[in-house]
Amino acid sequence: MAGIDEKIPGLGTPWEGYKYSRVEEFIKSQLAALQEATDYKVGWISYENGNIVFYDSEGGTQLGIVPLSGTVYAITLVSTTPSTFYVLKDDTMANIVVTPSTKSGTLGGEMTPFSEDYRWVLSVDNGSGSYAEKSSGDCLSGNSITVNVRNYLSVGANRVKVSVTGKDSGQTKTTTFTANVTSLTLTSRYNWNNPWIEGSDYAINGLFFSGNLQKTLYVRIDDDDEQTYTQTFASGSNYTTTPYEFDVSSHFPTGGTGIHTVEIWIAGDGVETPHYLYNVMCVETSDVNQVSLVCINEMESKAVNYETQRLFRYATYNATQVAITIVAHDGQEDYTIADGETITVQTQTKEDYTIALEIESESNEMTLDIELAVTGNTAEATMDIDNSQSYAAVDGAVFYLNSANRSNGSADREEIINSASGASVASYDAEWTNMSWST
Repeated sequence: MAGIDEKIPGLGTPWEGYKYSRVEEFIKSQLAALQEATDYKVGWISYENGNIVFYDSEGGTQLGIVPLSGTVYAITLVSTTPSTFYVLKDDTMANIVVTPSTKSGTLGGEMTPFSEDYRWVLSVDNGSGSYAEKSSGDCLSGNSITVNVRNYLSVGANRVKVSVTGKDSGQTKTTTFTANVTSLTLTSRYNWNNPWIEGSDYAINGLFFSGNLQKTLYVRIDDDDEQTYTQTFASGSNYTTTPYEFDVSSHFPTGGTGIHTVEIWIAGDGVETPHYLYNVMCVETSDVNQVSLVCINEMESKAVNYETQRLFRYATYNATQVAITIVAHDGQEDYTIADGETITVQTQTKEDYTIALEIESESNEMTLDIELAVTGNTAEATMDIDNSQSYAAVDGAVFYLNSANRSNGSADREEIINSASGASVASYDAEWTNMSWST
């Protein structure tokens, strides 16, 4: 029976199936007995043809033999997780991945793959000096063990131990990791409204960051690895009150005049901050005062129907007027929100675009197409629309009254309109008392 946890009776008993600890116990007992029998005169030990042979000296007189037999097992643990890794305080995932495998063979012979399932136990030491079991489970042969340890970790250094036991071999193998929970933050107040003029001084400014680890600031232009620039800071180097400025004067975008993307983030030891992405107005030397540009930034994650809200911010170069066109789509109809609306602005200044959005649609899949135009150039963007406040009727409703679809100036204003899809009665006559219609 595999994994036998009993004392091995004697030299004539095969070791196959016995636990490793029992084999170790037997070998040690045989060696101790042999040492005692030879009056501790052993001076040389040799492994010969599956036997441990004892001599009083190298090439000297043989004192005794211990034959070795039976099957031995060896478990190997391979992990794609670094032995030391960092986890951010705000992270919700911190996976450890371990893949076990087993080989079997005879002592002194070739080891070959051995298929078996496993039982694993994960324990964590949060700095107290002792491990506490946090999770356990089974792993089928050929599969990997993946555990999200984030909820088991405390701020600072944590030791994580994964012990894996073969269900057939009875052997156990352990591997350990060091998980450091730390903070790494970046706040950007970059003045993206300032144009990047070729040949002039220019910096990615307004950067505040901190983190108790060596970290690197990344600035990437147009998602191009060849236009990615970095600056590395020591663990104690932080900018929390005074902003950092990253000089990119000598790295004008290769695409020339136009709108280029600038991506900013900080990373270190396998962790990184969220990325900031900006559209930046860039002007070649020959185009200074000859071209007009407009860019859109700081867009809201979505527009909300039936609310007054700021949708985005924008800025211009060499233009004091912007024409804004906004069209909503619900998959069936187009709704014009702004049709070439002209707004007077101050060039190179961040401007807010705020609107009271009222789209009479029941669709839950709506988008907003935005276009800003200046002489010779445009900027475009698309936003999803949250239409949860439209009070659309539930599926199968026989009556649906929606005031958003009615107007005091309508010719049929004194009727109650049933907007339910496929309703058998579309409207109802009504008698109004003490009612004044404000048109």
